[in-house]
Amino acid sequence: MRTYAILGGTGSTGSSIINQLLQDEDVHINVYARSAKRLSEKVPDLSSNPRAKLYIGSLDDIELLANCLEGVDAAFFTVATNFNIPDCSIAQQTAHSAVSALEIVRSRITKRNGKTKRSWVCPSLIFLSSAGTNPELMAQQSWAFNFAVSRGCYWIYRDLSLAADYLRSHDWLPLIFIQPNALVHHCAFGVRLDEEEASSRCSYADLANAMVLAAEGKLESGDLKGEKSRWIGKCVGVSSLGGGKVKVATENLNYVIPGFVGYFSPALWNMCKSIGLW
Repeated sequence: MRTYAILGGTGSTGSSIINQLLQDEDVHINVYARSAKRLSEKVPDLSSNPRAKLYIGSLDDIELLANCLEGVDAAFFTVATNFNIPDCSIAQQTAHSAVSALEIVRSRITKRNGKTKRSWVCPSLIFLSSAGTNPELMAQQSWAFNFAVSRGCYWIYRDLSLAADYLRSHDWLPLIFIQPNALVHHCAFGVRLDEEEASSRCSYADLANAMVLAAEGKLESGDLKGEKSRWIGKCVGVSSLGGGKVKVATENLNYVIPGFVGYFSPALWNMCKSIGLW
C-alpha cells in the first residue's frame, strides 16, 4: 500500500492529483490545504473517504506539515500562483516549510528507531515548477511565446527558481521538478515525460498524471512498471499526447496581461490591484 501527500489540495493541480489517486484502491493520501471548505468544494467526497486523511492549516504550521509528510512514499507540492505578483514568494515559502517539516520528521524517526539502526528514508519530493524556468525547454518554443511568458510570468519564474536553488542546497532531498508549459482546464489525453521536451500546453488532468508518473518512475501514461529513481534529481518536461486536440490557452491571457504590468511597473501593478482591476 502506497501513501502519498498532496500539498495544495484546493488548487487545480492538487485537486486533479487527488481525483486521480483516489481511483487507485492501493493508495492512501494525506492532503494538506488551507481551507476545509474550499477543499470540500473541489473534492466533495474526500472527507468521507477512508483512504484520505486531511490536514488543514497554513504553511507556517510546521508541526502539522510534518505530521502530513511522516510515513509517506512521495509528496506532491502543488502550492502555486498564476498571478505575476511582484516579489511573490509562495514557492520559496513552501520550500522552506517543506525542509523544516522534513527535518522534524527525520528527527522523530531517528529517535523512534533508537538502537534498531534503521535509517530514515526521505520521501520523493515532486515539486510543480515550470518550463519557463528551463532554457532548454523554452528554446523549443517560438520567440513570441518566450517573450510573452518570460515577462508576463517573470516574478513567478523568479520565485520558482529561487525555491529550486534552496531545495537543491539540501543534498539529502530526493527532488523531482515537473516543468509544464501553459496549463488549461481540459480533459486528460495522456502524457509523456522527457528531460528535453515539453509541449506548448497540457491540461491540469494531464499534469496530475505526469506528477504521479514521475513519482513512480514511469515514462508515459499507460506504463505498468517504472524505475522509482528514474527522475530523481531531474527537471522533467511534460508533453501532452493530445497534440492539437488540447485547447489553446486563451484563458491564460487573464494572467499574462496583468503580468506584463507587474514586470514593467510593479508600482502600477500594486495600484491596479488596490483599486480592484485584478
